[in-house]
Amino acid sequence: LVAPLLSLDGLKYAILSHTWGKEEEEVSLQEMRDGTGDTKQGYLKIKGCMEQAKKDGLDYSWVDTCCIDKSSSAELQEAINSMFKWYSSAERCYAYLSDASRDADDQSFRNSKCFTRGLTLQELLAPKTVEFFDSKWNRIGSKSDAALEAAISEITGVPTPVIRGANLSAYGVQDRIDWLSGRKTSREEDQAYCLFGLLGVFLPVIYGEGKDHAMKRLKKEAGQRNTAGAGSVGDKTLTWRFEPESLLHSDGISGSAPCFVECEEDLIVMWRARENPLPPFLGFPLPF
Repeated sequence: LVAPLLSLDGLKYAILSHTWGKEEEEVSLQEMRDGTGDTKQGYLKIKGCMEQAKKDGLDYSWVDTCCIDKSSSAELQEAINSMFKWYSSAERCYAYLSDASRDADDQSFRNSKCFTRGLTLQELLAPKTVEFFDSKWNRIGSKSDAALEAAISEITGVPTPVIRGANLSAYGVQDRIDWLSGRKTSREEDQAYCLFGLLGVFLPVIYGEGKDHAMKRLKKEAGQRNTAGAGSVGDKTLTWRFEPESLLHSDGISGSAPCFVECEEDLIVMWRARENPLPPFLGFPLPF
């Protein structure tokens, strides 16, 4: 079965990492439901994903082309903000390389367009395991294989520890943004949106705002979430204020929930984020 968007919690499922073909050849959620999508070219990778999942003992598969209702702006908002979580929670991630062959030389793998697309970066880094398959669904190997691990790091510029699953918070915001360098997205704003999970942020998706504005919002939010606090700026001594008290844990600012920091003239205001923030399409979480 292909699992729809809102039913992944508690399921053991496989998830597909792939590059999109022509829009008209991809299978939508509506076409999957009414059975009219199985004649499209994009159905072959969905079928391959389901068959591989069955071999691995999994009853469910998730594929973004046919498991998100893209006609719903609310569902699209949630999907973009939740994508990293869904990939990291999958039992298996299958990276389907439609332009690679297991029987070809190493360059076939290295030249795959999956390493040049923005959306596939988090699909590579979020899952615990990623298994690569060629255009005929022959297994190439796993990202944890020593040879592939080294090649992937060289191709992408992502440090080997990150490919192995190192904590992303050990790397700076700009370092993580730089991993996207050279990758393409079909819409310019996706250059920022596909970094949400890597930077641990949740933001409204506003197509039409442009790449620069989207990146500005992203960096501002990421900077707030990654700020540990400070006692002074320049030669000024700053005062700390925590609010509201109801959002603080008994252990003060040392708890695990993220802290948000804002500077207001000579005052630093800090509050706790909700443990379970509101879905982005319901509005902006307020600090009270």
